[in-house]
Amino acid sequence: MSGMHAGWCVGAMSGGLFGALTAFIGLSYTQTVLGVALAAVPVALALGRTYLDDGARPAARTSGGRARLPVAVYVIGALAFMAFLTEGAVADWSGLLLHGELRTAEWVAALGYPLFEAAMLAGRLVGDRVRTLLGTRRLLVAASLGTAAGTGVVLGAPATPVALAGFVFTGLAVCTIVPTLISLAGTAAPGRSDASVAQVSAMGYGGLLVGPVLIGWLAEATSLRGGLSLVALFALLIAAGSAMLPIGAVSDLADVRAAASRDAADGERALAA
Repeated sequence: MSGMHAGWCVGAMSGGLFGALTAFIGLSYTQTVLGVALAAVPVALALGRTYLDDGARPAARTSGGRARLPVAVYVIGALAFMAFLTEGAVADWSGLLLHGELRTAEWVAALGYPLFEAAMLAGRLVGDRVRTLLGTRRLLVAASLGTAAGTGVVLGAPATPVALAGFVFTGLAVCTIVPTLISLAGTAAPGRSDASVAQVSAMGYGGLLVGPVLIGWLAEATSLRGGLSLVALFALLIAAGSAMLPIGAVSDLADVRAAASRDAADGERALAA
């Protein structure tokens, strides 16, 4: 799942770099948006022809009402809400923080987001293997604590290079949280993986919508750094929630593989004895 989500990072990083380039050469906002459309629409139409056909699927049987999903799905969705908010906060506020608080040139401030996405891309390309090695719970807790630490570096940065390094570290830490949570959603309700993933995704993307409002409200009441401190708080909440998440009730491929490896090792030791 991390490998699949790496495609999002490629698009976001490309858009961020394009924005930095247009700011550097002095294009207006309208010219930038039109340039993105002219570049993206032909590519989207061409790639649309490569989509796989789902084929015919039998109609689902209904029992007169929609059955509730397990509580674990909504817990995962709440964690996804906070994780999406964290990613969206960098997209929405990194440039303003760098330009407004640290007095960075606009085109340099625009580099904060693509650097963050480049780090996310690198992390997601190896995220599935890291999950297999560490297990789901330890990965989520470590990634969340790393996100809180990276955000702390950004908020306390005295100069632009330190803040940019903080965005890179935050991207490397947060990159595996959303893919892992969506992967868990797919196994949280046996036989209803499509509904579970849809529910968690809807709750997660709600974080992208509500996040700017919450951070903006806090920034108005305190400061932009104060508003963005919500990201660090949510990262710590994700760590706490992941530590208590009933992952044992879900089929976790990484943990299954780790258990199988331990069983095999124990068997070899028993035979040797």
